[in-house]
Amino acid sequence: MTAISHGIQAKDLHAKDVKSVATDAKKPYIQVERRHWINALLFLLCMSMMGLKFPPAYLFVPLILIRSLRKDRYDAAIQLTIFFGGYALIGEGTLPFKTDDVMLLASLVGIAAYRKPPLIRKVLFGLLLYAAAIIILASFSEERMSVQIRLIRYYLGFIYFIVPLMLFAGREFDIEEFLRRVFPYAIILCAFYAIDGYVLCAHILIPKSYIAGEGISTFNDPTYYGFGNFPRKYPPGLFLIGLIIWPISNRYRIRWYHWLVMLVALLASKTFTLILAIALCLMFFQAKTGRTLGYALIAVALLTIGYMADSTMPINPENGESTLRIKSSLDQIFVLDEAQDDEDLSEAGSGRIAQALPKLELLYKYDKQWTGLGFLHPELTKNTKYIIENEYYSDIEHNIEVATGIEISPLQVFITIGYIGLIIHLIFFIWLYMVIRKLKYSKYYLSVMVFVFIVSLGGTMGWNQTTGLLLMGLTYAAVLLANKDEVWGRLKSSDDRINLRNNT
Repeated sequence: MTAISHGIQAKDLHAKDVKSVATDAKKPYIQVERRHWINALLFLLCMSMMGLKFPPAYLFVPLILIRSLRKDRYDAAIQLTIFFGGYALIGEGTLPFKTDDVMLLASLVGIAAYRKPPLIRKVLFGLLLYAAAIIILASFSEERMSVQIRLIRYYLGFIYFIVPLMLFAGREFDIEEFLRRVFPYAIILCAFYAIDGYVLCAHILIPKSYIAGEGISTFNDPTYYGFGNFPRKYPPGLFLIGLIIWPISNRYRIRWYHWLVMLVALLASKTFTLILAIALCLMFFQAKTGRTLGYALIAVALLTIGYMADSTMPINPENGESTLRIKSSLDQIFVLDEAQDDEDLSEAGSGRIAQALPKLELLYKYDKQWTGLGFLHPELTKNTKYIIENEYYSDIEHNIEVATGIEISPLQVFITIGYIGLIIHLIFFIWLYMVIRKLKYSKYYLSVMVFVFIVSLGGTMGWNQTTGLLLMGLTYAAVLLANKDEVWGRLKSSDDRINLRNNT
């Protein structure tokens, strides 16, 4: 009895410690061992070199992954997430296969081999129903299922959550250690963006961060703009910031130079929805709600200063956008108020509404608003029924296109699977949070889920894309692993009863 009471007291003290860390105004600075910074740097550099198609990197990356799988499962989980998602380090054409497919294969193996407690079986059953629903909706399209399945698989990327669970099967998991270990990867990627964007003025450390049409950067032919020509760098590598928002809002402080590196990286990406997602999540997920107003005022002040500074800078003659894209992004929001016709409306959202309008018109023309047009492929779809001429594009050479590819993810989901599909899509991901809402650290998953959704309004990732679903799957697994007693408790009790019965 004494041992039990001591255990209860220790558990209560631990719970108080967890709560005090979250609410203490003097949060500790995050501490990461030097060797973990080195491990993260080596892996990310090798991934950069693989993205540049530097031959030795094709050997080094697998070796590092194998070493991590054997020696350090925290690194393995983070590195596999980055490898499968690419995150502008590697991309299409880097390897002879799609890393998304390897991820799906590894996840299916995990489902078959992993011993699943009731809660995880419940999540997998929900995922199965979600997959069945979107496949049924896809069957209403005239597009061939052999084409549609190529895009359906991206919607199922959340299945990746089983991989981190499999990595830590039978092993201890400390979520505080996980939070510390993911930090170097996010900050180093920010440093890569800062160096590439403002020092090298190239696509070298983040080789796949070029905007469409800029060409491919390789080790023997790197994309280099020359000092003073600061390129906009496509933002997927910065999505890992989403993994550290909740820790630095709730549990840890970070040094001023970490904030500076993140700020410079965001300026290099010039992606308004990403900046907005970080700012809003930092405000909403503060440990103390009283700080939210303070952060909101700081954000408004910085945005105002940025807008004023951007107003004094030259306009990009190629796309008509302001230098930092702050002024042009905000101005396009005001277009919604002042729009007199569809042509005015098409200018909103950096031209994304121009992508959407003719596709929405086609959706209603065929009375497909409830089930969608289907999972149309921008290259493989040949059915002329789904080919449109987009009159809102200024580039007439590219105005003939398939009725897909909207850079606002919720709208893309609506075009693809209609009202029914969009409702199912939203309910499924909200349900995933409801399943774990009572578990400790569930707000960590919620912060990443909200972060991905806000960024999805710019179309660079979302709940229907691998880059977003991998981050959500990783954090979902982290929450489950941090609650092993609750999640696996019933399974252990059942096993104990079976063992006792067998022994007697």
